[in-house]
Amino acid sequence: SLKVEATSGDLTIADGTLDVSGTAQHFYDVTKYTDGGNIQLVADNGDMQINAGSTVSVAATSGGGSAGSLAVSVAQGHFSIDADTLRGQAGANGQGGSFSLDTLGIGEDTSLSHLDTLGKALADGGFERSIDVRVREGDVIADGTIRAHEIGLGADHGSILVTGTLDASGLVGATRSDPLGGAMNVADPTGGQIDLNASGNVEIDSTAWLSAVGYAYNYAGKGGSITLSAGSYTVDANGVEQVDTGAKVDIRSGARIDLDVLHKFTPNDLLTNPGVLLPVSDRMDLFAGTMNLRETQ
Repeated sequence: SLKVEATSGDLTIADGTLDVSGTAQHFYDVTKYTDGGNIQLVADNGDMQINAGSTVSVAATSGGGSAGSLAVSVAQGHFSIDADTLRGQAGANGQGGSFSLDTLGIGEDTSLSHLDTLGKALADGGFERSIDVRVREGDVIADGTIRAHEIGLGADHGSILVTGTLDASGLVGATRSDPLGGAMNVADPTGGQIDLNASGNVEIDSTAWLSAVGYAYNYAGKGGSITLSAGSYTVDANGVEQVDTGAKVDIRSGARIDLDVLHKFTPNDLLTNPGVLLPVSDRMDLFAGTMNLRETQ
C-alpha cells in the first residue's frame, strides 16, 4: 500500500509514477500472481491535480490477479485529472480496480462538477469493480460514460443531472439501443448497483441511459438495483441538519433505465453444470432488478 498526503497546500502529480501493480512470481513450472495494491492520495487543505505524463497504477499483471484500489480525498479543495493517467486493469479472470473520490468539487468550476473527463480516465484505466464519487459543494453533471459493477454518486449540497451513461450491467458491449446485447462479463455477469444521492434534485435527462442489467441472476437469485434519492439530509457549517423538502426525482421522457436479467440462471448454476453453455436454474425465487425512488416528504 502507498499513501501520499499533502498536509498543507496542493498535491500535484506531474510526470511522476506511483505504482503498486501486481506481480508474477515464477516457481519452477508454476506462476503465481499477486493482486494490485492500494493507493491513497490526500490533500488536507488544498487542491489536487493528476497531470498528463503521470501514471498512477493499481493494476494486476495481464496473466492473472485482480486490480487494487485508488482512494482520493480532497475534502477542502478541487480535483482535476488528465486522460491516460490511471491504471486499474484486471489480470486474466480477475477483477478490475476500485476508485473512490471525496472532493469539494471536480474541475475549476466551483459550483458545477462534470464527470466526463474523470469517467474517461477511469474507463481507459480499467476501473470496473466500483466507482464512488462524493462532491461536497455544488451540482454534479454525469455526462460521458461511467462503467463499473457498483456506481455511487453523491452531491452533499447540490443536485445531480445525468445526461450520459451509467453502466453497471453484467454485459460487455451492450448499448442504449440494445441493452441486452453484448457478451457475458466474465469478471461478474450479474446486474450491478447504481446509487444516486443528492440534497437537491436527481434528474435523469432524455439522453441518459442507466443500466443494471444482468447476464445472469446473482447468487441470491436477484437482479441489479438502481436507487435515486433526492432531498437527502445535509449539515450546515454550524452542525444543524437541513433538508430541501422541494427536492424531486425527475425522470424525463426519453430516458432509458434497464434492469432486466438476460438468462434464467445464477453463477452457481454455471459452476454446477460445467460444459453447459446456458443452464436453466430450477430455483423458484429468482427476482428481477429493482428500482427505488426516494423524495423527502
